[in-house]
Amino acid sequence: MPSWLTCLGSIADHFPVLCPQTCRPSRMKTTACLLFALLTMSNIAHSDWKLYVASGAVAGGDGSESRPFRSLTEARDEIRRRRLDHADEAARVIVGDGRYEITQPLTFEFGDGNVIYEAAAGTSPVISGGRRITSQWTEGEGGIWTTQLPPEWRFEQMWVNEKRAARAREPDAFFHYIVSCQEQLIDDGKRAQQTMTVRPEDVASLEGLSSEEIRQVQILAFHKWDTTRRFLDRADVKQGQLVISGQKMKSWNPLTRHTGYLLENYAAALDEPGEFYLAPGGQLSYLPRDGESMDDADFTIPVCDKLVVIRGDSGNDQFVDGLEFRGIAFRHCGMLTPRAGFDPSQAASPIEAAVQIDGTKNVVFDHCEVGYTGGYGIWFRKGCSVGVLRHSFVHDLGAGGVRVGETRIASNELERTHDIAVDNNIVYDAGHLFPCAVGVWIGNSADNAVTHNEIADMYYTGISVGWRWGYGQSLATGNRIENNHIHHLGKGWLSDMGGIYTLGQSPGTVLRGNRIHDIESWGYGGWGLYNDEGSTGILLENNLVYRTKSGGYHQHYGRENVIRNNVFAFGREYQIRRSRVEKHLSFTYQQNIVLWDSEKLFHGNWGDDGVEIGGNVYWRMGKPVDLGNADTSGRSLIADPLFVDPLNDDFRFADTSVAKKIGFQPFDVSKAGVYGDAAWKEQAKMLPMPTMRQAPDPPPLAF
Repeated sequence: MPSWLTCLGSIADHFPVLCPQTCRPSRMKTTACLLFALLTMSNIAHSDWKLYVASGAVAGGDGSESRPFRSLTEARDEIRRRRLDHADEAARVIVGDGRYEITQPLTFEFGDGNVIYEAAAGTSPVISGGRRITSQWTEGEGGIWTTQLPPEWRFEQMWVNEKRAARAREPDAFFHYIVSCQEQLIDDGKRAQQTMTVRPEDVASLEGLSSEEIRQVQILAFHKWDTTRRFLDRADVKQGQLVISGQKMKSWNPLTRHTGYLLENYAAALDEPGEFYLAPGGQLSYLPRDGESMDDADFTIPVCDKLVVIRGDSGNDQFVDGLEFRGIAFRHCGMLTPRAGFDPSQAASPIEAAVQIDGTKNVVFDHCEVGYTGGYGIWFRKGCSVGVLRHSFVHDLGAGGVRVGETRIASNELERTHDIAVDNNIVYDAGHLFPCAVGVWIGNSADNAVTHNEIADMYYTGISVGWRWGYGQSLATGNRIENNHIHHLGKGWLSDMGGIYTLGQSPGTVLRGNRIHDIESWGYGGWGLYNDEGSTGILLENNLVYRTKSGGYHQHYGRENVIRNNVFAFGREYQIRRSRVEKHLSFTYQQNIVLWDSEKLFHGNWGDDGVEIGGNVYWRMGKPVDLGNADTSGRSLIADPLFVDPLNDDFRFADTSVAKKIGFQPFDVSKAGVYGDAAWKEQAKMLPMPTMRQAPDPPPLAF
């Protein structure tokens, strides 16, 4: 075999490029797809057109190395001009070092494909949708610094030395609790008004604000798996009442007693280092963090709401085909809250992305960065296929990291997204504005691969697959979620989450080789693997799940899922949960190892014939084990599985003799997470992680 083909086969072991839906992810077919992709890309690689962009260039350049363009937009426009005579010519745009500020998203349309935009060797160019604040700062009372900005500058996010500042808020840690909430319809039933009773001492900082200042305050409420963000209509501090209005509350997840909330955006809340407040007249106030010098601090505020928009017309078969970005950072875009606010929606599903992609084939982001956003990072949304996000750092996100597909099922099959590869990325530090967002979200979309990613530090679910509650039609089939390292989720803020979460009929979907740990919900439901409503036909195997608030595995309800050859360890409340009993086979649970040191093993509904369970190992660190009516197979063992040091996260086998008795096949958990060069793996390993804390309990009522 030629050496280049041997190398290609080695790459295929790690890099899951997928061909159209007829191609399934076997090793042979993956290698063939890679070969096809590389041969296709060779047209770009040997392009006759090579254009240059430099941050210090002067106007009037022609794109040559000696007279480069000033921006990617100028290069794109030159390619469009040349293609009037040479429509099929490929191009490469070499982007020099520096910061390229934009005031509108970079936009690419039908005809803009077959181009690579790449960083010049040894450089790290940044496309920034922000502007720097250069006005003079003045120190005032309490160490708060102020500067005057143009009154028309409006923003809700700010970064200081490339670290996100927080809008002034109360409380500074976690949240207060609603005592009760009443709702009434207004505007002839088109809208609803919610009146929340709260503890007067919790809103004392609102005292003295004018009615107009109250109307600029935002409330962010945390209820189960959702959040609601609204402006206050009015407040009665002495009576402890806050009034908001918008859509009617959802019956299955309303604002209730013990809903957590915080208040943002008023001057009296500016009391914690790293917070800022922008007054309506343009005065910006900031309280520096320890170690920050206002003499040389770099302040950036967003101008754009998106950074890249790729806009093909898939419905009319006009795709942007073969557009690639390499080694470029896309930073700084914002989100302004509309007067109507943001009503609750699971996974922050209405929220768009900094990089928004529709109607494309073969779009690639490789060795890129997407960060400092107001919404999601990147979204392969409508009519996208064979797209790739690879070896990229997606971080500091207002919502979540990566989205694939839509919530709807498009009637035109050309508008359905499929075969997207999200491979070897770091998705980190999400949910700053929309805590209910997820790390990687797949909606109604098939045959995607989410592999070898580091997904960490967010308030809700790590990976969510499917968007159909129950057994109705779903396009989320044949998805592979493999070898991801998913951890430090929830952080005590929301409930009903999973390291990996599934919905609806999903035949052919596989969750394999993932390492999941440190899931901390506020109330119920901090699970590792979570098959929610209607999950069907999913294989869950070779996963390591440990240190979750709730169980390592939970099925709400579903059909014919297979849970085998997994390790579930150290669930705090219990280990395995089954919620709904149905008149069919819910799941098979075999050849798993369950290790724990708390009280409960099984939780929920067991003892019927809707679950095939047996051939597992259970070990409660030497304490008595009660299998109850859940596992009556007689084929399971109560025995030490003989791991090296499970209390310190080392789940390698010191001895496989017990595992062999149930046919357990050892797997290499070290494959979970990113791969490649040492620096990239070290970057993932050294990310600072939050301390996993629980919110304080609601205080007792005083009346």
